[in-house]
Amino acid sequence: MRMIDEALKYQEECFSIIPVGRDKRPLVEWAEFQTQKPSRDEVQAWWERFPTAGIGMITGKINNLTVLDCDSEEAIKTVEGFLPESFEISIANTPRNGRHYFFNYTPELHSRNGAGANLDVKSDGGYVVVPPSRGMKGSYAWKDNSDIRTNTVLPPIPPALLQHLKDRTNGSGNPVVSGTPSPLDENSGGTQAPIIEGTRDDRLFHMALKLFKSREPYESVKQYVLTAARGCSPPFSKRESLAKVDSAYKRFQERQTRNGHSQQGAEEVERLAGREAASIQERPIPWLWRGVFPTHMATALTGDQGLGKTLVAVDLAARISHGSEFPVYDRPSPTVQGKVLYVTSEGVPEMILVPRLRVAGADLGKIKIIEGTYLKSGEFSILNVIRDLPRLEQEARDFGDVKLLVVDPVASVLPESINPNQQNQVRRAMDRMSNLAYSLGIAVVIVMHWAKDRTLRGANRTAGSVQFGAAMKMSWGVVPSEDDPRNVRLLVPQKSNISGNHKSLRFSIHGVEYSSIRTRETIETSKIEYEGLVDDEPEMLMNPLQENENHVARACGFLRKKFRDQARLFAGPLFEEAEREGIPRWALYKAKKRLGVEDDKEGRFQGRTFWFKRSNE
Repeated sequence: MRMIDEALKYQEECFSIIPVGRDKRPLVEWAEFQTQKPSRDEVQAWWERFPTAGIGMITGKINNLTVLDCDSEEAIKTVEGFLPESFEISIANTPRNGRHYFFNYTPELHSRNGAGANLDVKSDGGYVVVPPSRGMKGSYAWKDNSDIRTNTVLPPIPPALLQHLKDRTNGSGNPVVSGTPSPLDENSGGTQAPIIEGTRDDRLFHMALKLFKSREPYESVKQYVLTAARGCSPPFSKRESLAKVDSAYKRFQERQTRNGHSQQGAEEVERLAGREAASIQERPIPWLWRGVFPTHMATALTGDQGLGKTLVAVDLAARISHGSEFPVYDRPSPTVQGKVLYVTSEGVPEMILVPRLRVAGADLGKIKIIEGTYLKSGEFSILNVIRDLPRLEQEARDFGDVKLLVVDPVASVLPESINPNQQNQVRRAMDRMSNLAYSLGIAVVIVMHWAKDRTLRGANRTAGSVQFGAAMKMSWGVVPSEDDPRNVRLLVPQKSNISGNHKSLRFSIHGVEYSSIRTRETIETSKIEYEGLVDDEPEMLMNPLQENENHVARACGFLRKKFRDQARLFAGPLFEEAEREGIPRWALYKAKKRLGVEDDKEGRFQGRTFWFKRSNE
């Protein structure tokens, strides 16, 4: 079952519908669809963009529909008690053992919460989620084959039930959008009173503020407030209403900033959160790429600029999207296939990121590139790890089957309020990334730059606070290879709290040209190819300044002696003999470069590597 097919069936029956997330919130601006039904092309475009989205059905006049939303057994019994025997009606079971009752549009009954115990009315200005959508706690399903698509002639609300609902609303008929807090004062006792002149400003402002506090999206808050404003006495203008929304949003953002920094920890603690170790079920570490990139955790990908960190991230994303095999690190890694979110601030993805993904073999339909956010003002903004992480988490859930999130680079998503050299601020931000990985059960790869100080040890090489690296369970550094620093790189284990293997991965960078399918233009880009493992000490690979000159001198003498006896030396036995004499491999490579030794392979494919000199020293 594809949600796009189900959505199109609703559209074909002339219902006005919108896509909604698992949290029931709209994924598009939906005000216009309260008065105008979406076209087939619009519906198709929505579900191609959000393939796992649920289906929200607009209530009210547009669909000739009033719905009673029951969230408890008590509410269900109340409604059922007013329904005559053999009363035919469309009923949908909701994930939390509630029900939606679908009636013919009743103009005199407006949308409101609290029309009874756990009983809401949804009419003009509202919507309900319909089967077969899936929510956070399960799926929606039609009861007894009462699908509204085959039962389009809906009955009116029985007179006794209608009178009961009117009595519960005190006869005011003042509209409050379903699913939103009441715009009334908190001490009103839940009785719906008209919003009259002199109280409209304050009530609409506080309504918007409550909605923002309940994590409603800006566009939803705007529509809710505009609906309430039309029911004011006299009606509140659209311009003034939007001004109240903007003012409330600004107040909400200011409070969020204060709560996230100066007021953290001010709340009274009720109890400690702890568990006995014996009650915790052990679990093996789940790997995306065994020994290299774990899931449920954040991993750092570090190095100097221009060495290929992004190419490594791109190759990883491409393999996940296509389900390609990974090179063997410590043990064979099972293939993993899924979707990828790629957060980047590098710009021009059409010229850089997408061509790289394409030549890496990515399934581009399974990769979503997040370049930032649009603010309430309509202005574009770089993603903010403090402000936008809940939105990013929801995007991952709505996209569905996400296995990897790449943040490239992390410095660009830190808000200006965070000092990158302040340990506690950096640690909180990085812990948020790690918590996101665990919450979603995915791998999070964070791209970082190295500090300029080359005397720092590998685990502390990231620019800014040491907490950038300390918060990660694993960290990999990209460094140039001594034997070919222009095109060959090494992926070096900079830090690992969960893996005992400390080998590095060697890869080469290749330029690639291809012809664009759409424009027929020649695209120039690059890709990487892994070439095997390297046993050298990671610290020496990351910090060549720490090399011991005595090792290099001994390695030079060792090579001179070997070349006096042979014209060419096979690399494998050479490394083994040097190791027996206490000469590290990194020193042997240094000596190779100093003495002008070259290398080649026997045969064209998978031949043994040998070293040789073109002339005697």
